[in-house]
Amino acid sequence: VVEPQEEVFICSKGRHGTGLLEWRAPHCFGQDASSKGGESVSMPPIVMVVEPQEEELYRAAWPDALLLALPRANGTAIGYTRWVVQVLCTAAHEEKTGRPFRFPFVWMADDLLVAFYRLEPLPAAARAPRDVEKGTKAWTSEPKRCALRGLPDRGFREAFLAVQRREDICDIALAGFLRDRGSAICVRRRWVLDGSLALQKIVLLNLPKLAQLGVGYCPG
Repeated sequence: VVEPQEEVFICSKGRHGTGLLEWRAPHCFGQDASSKGGESVSMPPIVMVVEPQEEELYRAAWPDALLLALPRANGTAIGYTRWVVQVLCTAAHEEKTGRPFRFPFVWMADDLLVAFYRLEPLPAAARAPRDVEKGTKAWTSEPKRCALRGLPDRGFREAFLAVQRREDICDIALAGFLRDRGSAICVRRRWVLDGSLALQKIVLLNLPKLAQLGVGYCPG
């Protein structure tokens, strides 16, 4: 059985030759629908979203890719590009028949994604105790230390499906993965307080939920 995977839109500008756009690589989705542990594996639809003046450059560099050219150049922030994708996937219609064009979920990705890692808590023996009053020992109250384990075999697929399989995913408007802002060893404060981590590189949009909340990207 092939498990469904949501469509991926990669927003790219000026990186037809340098962007990390080959998602058929082994650490992304792999090249075919081969078997992995008895499970059938397939590529989701992946669409590169580019500006009209760069369309020919991207088509020459990536002749087999699905391209979506924007109606106009985006001279400012990437918000316009993401707004076009959101509108296309929620409010578009087929020109001849008027049939609506809708996606319940889509992934919105950056064009420089390198890899995914799993955070695995270290065993208690690997975490050092600290001294407390009266000379006793106690485990630190700081967050547990974790080790990073890379996902080299279709890691993008594993990470995406881990999010899509959540039982409450239909109630979540925006889901994604934490990433460091800068070097991880330089982060000293909790990310929920100081914004040292962010979600912007890759997010799963629940389009019906966002429409219900009246939330969308700004085109300006």
